[in-house]
Amino acid sequence: LKKWTIQYDFKYSKDDLDRTSVVSGIVPNNISQNVAEDARYIEHWTNIQHRLGEKFNLNVTGMISNAFWDGNPNANADKKLRSSFGLVPMLEYYPIKNLNLKYFVGYVGRWFRHSDYAKSAFGAGDFNTSRIQVGLITSMPVF
Repeated sequence: LKKWTIQYDFKYSKDDLDRTSVVSGIVPNNISQNVAEDARYIEHWTNIQHRLGEKFNLNVTGMISNAFWDGNPNANADKKLRSSFGLVPMLEYYPIKNLNLKYFVGYVGRWFRHSDYAKSAFGAGDFNTSRIQVGLITSMPVF
């Protein structure tokens, strides 16, 4: 799309044993035997880049992740335990045309929201994380 790049990724993961430990981290050990069984994750990731000019690039990444516990012994319970959202806007500066070098400044925000069931049954709480990042990226030649 000339000055635009758009990427989308979908991930569906069904784990007999919760390998990412997101569900296991919410469910107490006395219920899940240290690792929850039958965890399921549905995730969406989108990245949009727009070339602002020869030296500047705007990059925005958004993420949504949902965690479910299908192995809950309480059959009437809500299977969805948590949703998390992420937003990463970034401005990139390429100072030298023919060199793979960029400076960047960006914000990384994450929001974690637990279901009413996870809050009442397991004491889970909502929280946010955020940070500003500044840096430079370049490739290193290997001889």
